[in-house]
Amino acid sequence: MIEFSTVVKSFGNQRVLQGLSFAAQDGRVTGFVGPNGAGKSTAFKILLGLLPAEGGYAQVDGLPYRRTLKPGKVLGAYLGPQHTPGMMTGRSYLAYTADLLGIPRSQGDYYLESVSLADAADRRVAEYSLGMRQRLGVAAAFMGEPQNLVLDEPVNGLDVAGVRWLRDYLRSAAQAGRCVLLSSHLLSELEMVADDVVMLQDGKTSRSGSLRELQSESTDIISVVTQDSQALLKLLQAERVTAQVVNGVVEVVGVSINQIAAILGRSSTSFTSLACKSKRLEDVYFEQFDASENHSEVREGMQ
Repeated sequence: MIEFSTVVKSFGNQRVLQGLSFAAQDGRVTGFVGPNGAGKSTAFKILLGLLPAEGGYAQVDGLPYRRTLKPGKVLGAYLGPQHTPGMMTGRSYLAYTADLLGIPRSQGDYYLESVSLADAADRRVAEYSLGMRQRLGVAAAFMGEPQNLVLDEPVNGLDVAGVRWLRDYLRSAAQAGRCVLLSSHLLSELEMVADDVVMLQDGKTSRSGSLRELQSESTDIISVVTQDSQALLKLLQAERVTAQVVNGVVEVVGVSINQIAAILGRSSTSFTSLACKSKRLEDVYFEQFDASENHSEVREGMQ
């Protein structure tokens, strides 16, 4: 289990974390989301002992990471491709990682194959693309088969096959009882793998729970397909119903599907379909955070 308790961190006059508290449980994948600059990477670095906290604590299985007896078995971490050394080859980097973990070097060859880097194993990392560096770093984090995994934006730069492999690996790790904590701006992808979600806002947890709980707490979206979406939009607005047209479909929130059916039944407006859909993680996210320009990169990442 990974736990943050009232963690505080500042850089100069800027308070980045303001009492961050949450726990990522064993046997579950926990998604950690928030706008750029919200403090997600800072929280991960504090957990790994790379940055000191000014208050509170972060622990792995009840201990600070630096005090664990077998760090590589307790926690595997990936913080970005910039941490992979360019002068080493992919094979030598994983061999070095294996030596640090006290495991056979053959594990490195196994993971090079797993992340589709076997053909590039003897090339220098400096010659790798972003996606290749990403895969190598993820492979290094997984090599010791640690009980806990911490991954910062692990799908950036991965191709479709790599994303699927990573998703399957994380799900199998959680099913085996391991704890997985990852951040991602690709909310549609995160939705496919996460059991729980923690939202970081203003340096602290603003919302958390299982993915299903967060979706059920949000208002469902009613979609109506009609040949005259503007006429229907005016009708609903006259009934004081919140609605908008998205890609030619009228979307309604804040009322039940039965209420919309009743409004349509009283009018002469024709429609071809009426459906109710639960909100996706993207919708829950933008309910929590204002859909401002500061968050535009999240929408871009989901397209």
